[in-house]
Amino acid sequence: MDESSPDQKEWEKILRQAWITTSLERDKAIVTLSSAGLALLVSFLKGAEPGSTLHRLVLLAGMIGFTASSITGVWCFHLNRRIIACELQKMPERSIPFHDHILIWGFILGALSIFCSGLIHAIQ
Repeated sequence: MDESSPDQKEWEKILRQAWITTSLERDKAIVTLSSAGLALLVSFLKGAEPGSTLHRLVLLAGMIGFTASSITGVWCFHLNRRIIACELQKMPERSIPFHDHILIWGFILGALSIFCSGLIHAIQ
């Protein structure tokens, strides 16, 4: 199949659409899970007083991570919309790797904090 053939162009179009759909679904899932994680951390704080300073710091780190992930995820939706609009208007494409890294690492920080908080709570 030659690079300029209609089949190749159609295949590239399908792959581009699949990438956009997958990327948006991943971002939506992370925002949803981050919101749930934030709610879980708030319920930990509300239900039982964290005993040690370490436990409070772990909960605070989780809240910061999940909050950063949620806010950045919503911002990524906005940027993705702008990228698609630029593509439709044949403007230069823009990428958002920095925001994508904040989204992922904020979620990882929050998830690890919930895990560590559970361990600390179980040990005490």
